[in-house]
Amino acid sequence: MDGNRCMSDAINDTQERLFFELVVNSLIRLYSYIDSVDKYVSLQERKRLLLVYYKRMLDNPKYKPIRQDMRGFIHGCRSKSFDMEAALLKLYFSSHPCAY
Repeated sequence: MDGNRCMSDAINDTQERLFFELVVNSLIRLYSYIDSVDKYVSLQERKRLLLVYYKRMLDNPKYKPIRQDMRGFIHGCRSKSFDMEAALLKLYFSSHPCAY
């Protein structure tokens, strides 16, 4: 029983680490793109950029443990009324309180 609990904790730690890594990498990719262009990047363009990134990451075996979370991100990017960038920032700041 105790061994299963340790294995479960390790799986949860791995999933949390991968989730946070995905959030950080998403924001880095988004803001790197925004910094590289000379014009304003609309909310639709930001969502499209994140959508392409998440679709590509779905095929990455590294992110298999959080594939369902990534599908939720893809759904958020496709929703017209959902601000994916704001959601990522909220996740980032809630997971990493020393970030601001």
